[in-house]
Amino acid sequence: MSDAALHAEAEALLRRRLAAAGICLERLPEVALGYAMLLPGARMRVAKVLPRKGPHPRGRTGAMGMHWMLRSDVEDFVVLADTGRELVWLLPAMEFRRLASPQRGGRWHLDWFVVRTGASRLPDEGDMDEYRIEKALERLLEEEKARHDAP
Repeated sequence: MSDAALHAEAEALLRRRLAAAGICLERLPEVALGYAMLLPGARMRVAKVLPRKGPHPRGRTGAMGMHWMLRSDVEDFVVLADTGRELVWLLPAMEFRRLASPQRGGRWHLDWFVVRTGASRLPDEGDMDEYRIEKALERLLEEEKARHDAP
């Protein structure tokens, strides 16, 4: 599958998940991999979408895992889309960078195991449950409502 097809698949998956929460998604051509999430109340948040087709072997043990590489700049959120399993995670950009390892050139690398076969310093996918899009959107919309309702 080409990168363009994978990105289109991830965009469609994300659009479906956001629409269920009343959030629109618009491309931002000036931001690589960037989209505007249009929240209720006309607030906009910039999200970068990082797609993968699914887990793949990690390291020498054959453990299955996911990894994500972000060149960080203007995003408010990072969307991790596993199109093969139709799973989506939504992380505030600061949280992504806190969990990830810094790399040369201003990049950040986030790695986890889906199925662990031995001891490792990497987290398990279950450790990322709080960022699954359903939970993350619920928190985001609550925060936006509180911000809107504040005097």
